Amino acid sequence: MISRATQSTATKRSTAGTFLYVTDLVSDSDQVLDFACELAETNGSHLELIHVVDLVCAPSTPDAQAGIECRLNMLARRLTHLKRKVTTTLLFGSPEHVIPRRAADIKAKLILFALKPSSSAEVQQGQARRLMCKVACPVVILPGTIA
Repeated sequence: MISRATQSTATKRSTAGTFLYVTDLVSDSDQVLDFACELAETNGSHLELIHVVDLVCAPSTPDAQAGIECRLNMLARRLTHLKRKVTTTLLFGSPEHVIPRRAADIKAKLILFALKPSSSAEVQQGQARRLMCKVACPVVILPGTIA
């Protein structure tokens, strides 16, 4: 499956030292997003929010793609109170293939997922383990809320 990435930032920024935050655009709490942003900043890294559309599971139309890009950009704007610019990237293909490719392309330092209440923890941990075998950086599943 071919992946295509579209970036929402107007300026090209060096992506060395980037943390990838994989979002489903639905269950990301402000607390988890703030934590991911602060974690990246503390480590001198850039934060990139990515969303993957698996065209096998969910066919996409141009209107649907525009809606997804809009929601992804709105998610990034929720972090503006931290005075940090966040890059957003929309990927197409199997998550198990496009996430490792993106991580390798930008030499990601860390990949973050938030625990999704709609999926079992065991399923998500299995996905993280499979991803860890394909990437050179750590993969972390964050709790759904952070106190």
